[in-house]
Amino acid sequence: MQHSHKIDCEAPSDRFCDTCCIINLLPRRFVRRRDTGGDVPVLLASGWDPVGLKARKLGYLDHIYQKRDQCSICWLIFRATHSSDEDSGIGYDGLNKDDQRVECYVAWQPDGRFLSDDEVGPVTRRLRVFNPEGLFPEAYIMLSSGDTTTGDSSPSFLGRSIPRDRVNVDTVRRWLDLCREHHIDTCKPHSTGLSRDLIASSRLRLMDLQDNCLATFEPLGDVEYATLSYVWGSSLPTCLLTESFAHFSSPGSLTPYASNLPNTVRDAMVLVQSLGIRYVWIDSLCIIQDDEEDWRYTSSLMGRIYGNGVVNICAAAGEDYRHGIPGTQLTPRNAVQPLVSLAGMTLLAVKTVESLIQNSEWDRRAWTFQERMLSPRCLIFTEDRVFFQCRQATWSEEVESESSLRSWTVDMVRLPLDSVEKNPVRLFMEYVEMYSRRLLTYKSDRLAAFAGSASVLCPPLQAHLLYGLPNSCFDFALLWDHKDFAHRIKRQVQYPFSFWVEFPSWSWCGWEGTAEWRMSMVSSCLLNLQEWLTYHTWITWYTYVDPQSLVPGAISLSDEVRMDDPGLQLVWQEPRPPSHWSETREHAYTSAFDMAYRQSTRPGSEKRPTLPTSTALNNGWLYFWTYTAFFQLSRKSLTSPEVASKMVPGLYRFGLLGDQGDWCGTIVLPKTWHNRVGDIFEFAAISEAREFSMDELDTWNHDIHEDRGPSEWYLYYALLIVWDEKHIVAERAGIAKIYQRAFDTGSFEPKNDWREIALR
Repeated sequence: MQHSHKIDCEAPSDRFCDTCCIINLLPRRFVRRRDTGGDVPVLLASGWDPVGLKARKLGYLDHIYQKRDQCSICWLIFRATHSSDEDSGIGYDGLNKDDQRVECYVAWQPDGRFLSDDEVGPVTRRLRVFNPEGLFPEAYIMLSSGDTTTGDSSPSFLGRSIPRDRVNVDTVRRWLDLCREHHIDTCKPHSTGLSRDLIASSRLRLMDLQDNCLATFEPLGDVEYATLSYVWGSSLPTCLLTESFAHFSSPGSLTPYASNLPNTVRDAMVLVQSLGIRYVWIDSLCIIQDDEEDWRYTSSLMGRIYGNGVVNICAAAGEDYRHGIPGTQLTPRNAVQPLVSLAGMTLLAVKTVESLIQNSEWDRRAWTFQERMLSPRCLIFTEDRVFFQCRQATWSEEVESESSLRSWTVDMVRLPLDSVEKNPVRLFMEYVEMYSRRLLTYKSDRLAAFAGSASVLCPPLQAHLLYGLPNSCFDFALLWDHKDFAHRIKRQVQYPFSFWVEFPSWSWCGWEGTAEWRMSMVSSCLLNLQEWLTYHTWITWYTYVDPQSLVPGAISLSDEVRMDDPGLQLVWQEPRPPSHWSETREHAYTSAFDMAYRQSTRPGSEKRPTLPTSTALNNGWLYFWTYTAFFQLSRKSLTSPEVASKMVPGLYRFGLLGDQGDWCGTIVLPKTWHNRVGDIFEFAAISEAREFSMDELDTWNHDIHEDRGPSEWYLYYALLIVWDEKHIVAERAGIAKIYQRAFDTGSFEPKNDWREIALR
């Protein structure tokens, strides 16, 4: 950029550029007149804003940035959209990391309002600043109230000033009190499916901030405690070990001012004390890190530990435990608010909690995912802001919105763990996608770090999770696919112990990378999942379970179900027609030998074996019988160029050819599979699919004769499987959609047949 002095220019006062004049910023644009009432349709029809709610392109960031020393609004937009974060990608010149121009849009967005029928609170609006493609985190321009508070019963929903060096602990304490007193139904532990009785009867070790030592509760009872969610980093913090247990159990051994305590741990202890809470749970000091039994036991309780804490302190700033918690007593921050004076108003740019944490190391880590999702209340500390988030509200220190009355603001759009019971299958899909893209220092923790989330998902799914997949809809869960380039997770040593862990290829947990249930693949199943599971699946799935050598988190069982003896187990019993979900699936693991042979539900099939005969029995292996056929991998993709161009880098949609060269299906694989084009692979049909989506087969531009037959479910979902050298066990390589007729008549040698498969 030519004018380098503009980088740190001060905000110009009361100055508009020609472009920003069209926004017509006035106080009444931000605060609704009371005579319009609280009804949103009335508000939208009142014509009180000439811009309306439609987005308007303001220009390009490079042009806006050039005017930031001449225009108050351009300066605010610069401060709202530019970040010193190395992952932000927007330079001081307003161009992205590819030297391309970035569009900037603005739109008025209805904001604060009360939700009760008899209360008409002040409806406000924010000016949203965003890019339609998400090239920078969205931000908002708000009107400042000029006051720190207007009273509990009537918050202004406007911006407010914040302390520069340290967080106002009184504000934080007020957030906690409001939630505990007025969010009783939504923010108590049972709303996560976790029973207070279960955690109360468990053995739990806590840090006593009054006696400054460890305290072990057997059982815990009604003790109130806080938790800490933070990033360890590449090295180990001061930890509880077998040899140091006696020392840390002595009064006075764990003071916040001890030189051996990490800054983040120290700050959390001081903060929790200031909130009037005596106990805190911190993993590094409450789990004996070199004791395998203690580690396994406490890891299995993680969901209950975070789900039953009073509040979770989320240290979302910094790269590791040495950073501290900015804004607390011992670690000051530098909180500068972007403020401008304009036409007698004070305007400020604010960012949401999600935009501030999305590139943080804390938000990238796998363990912190469940720590945030499972906690009924979180205090999230970024580098220069603090937020309170519960299951009913998100409150920011620079927006006056906290209230004992039910209210709504833009900050509440994406609340974590908002509705587990409403659609548990979709929530499971979202959880896996959000979790699987996160990072682990030790890949052996892939399932252990998801165990708490699993404990929340199991009750509404009426399921157990087998290596991260719910058994109540197991056939559907197997339809996951890679969202980006993925690597197989090989055998790992469980740190810091000596036992080996392995993750199966048939589950998302066996791969390093983001997993998803691609809508183009599974949308027809989701239209009526119960019906699809009942009438369009046929496989009897078995797995081998030896509880003594299971990967931590491999099987998430309910508290009523226990497995003590090793053996071959049914994943679930075959579906039956009655309509209630729990009557169509058997949710407990059942002895495989109760049912020696089962009838395949494939129309027109004769009785075929379903009981495994394999003598190679191992934890994490699936055993089943199904139809398999052989097809050739091809570059012939029949998707449209537009869809193909949107494929994630590293992935490619391949075609599948039958023995006569006809296109008969499609599969998404890493681009590295191009060197295997022309090879013949085995595909195992696992369930029926309805049709190809336009992403998979562009019927407008490709003339493919589809022999659908009498059923609208004329395709198979099929796993691409690759056998080991001895043909004892196979691995999953991908999920395809293939014509059923191709299975019958188009297979390469040795043709299709009903075959037994062991899948690891």
